[in-house]
Amino acid sequence: MNRIKMLLSTLMLLMTTLAYSQKKRIDFLVDTVNIPKASRINSISGKGEIIYTFFCRCLETKQDMRFTYLNSKKGSISLMRPKFHFFAWKDLLDLIDNDVIKFDQNYELYITEVLPQNRYITNKVYFDYHRGKSY
Repeated sequence: MNRIKMLLSTLMLLMTTLAYSQKKRIDFLVDTVNIPKASRINSISGKGEIIYTFFCRCLETKQDMRFTYLNSKKGSISLMRPKFHFFAWKDLLDLIDNDVIKFDQNYELYITEVLPQNRYITNKVYFDYHRGKSY
């Protein structure tokens, strides 16, 4: 009987650990092709390291939010819009606001970028909390 209790306790602990260690996937769509430059909420820059900067000044440091990925780890191009459930801007801001320091530990953010000629590219990005642009 004690062995069964011990086994059940061990299994419950293992399941709890696995549940907490898995990151939640978040997909976000960035469109700089169809949105006029004056109306965009973000910019894309860089060569070796690609930087998505979101103009919001919403971090406690009054910085824009930045997400990066290495160009050498670029995703593949798709000819159709991926069938992901894309997060709304407000929902993404709420997640970041709730856990800004540990965002990358709890979530995997994939940005799908609209390209010319109805093409798309999806890249896993990392939150760059410490290098945002200050005001």
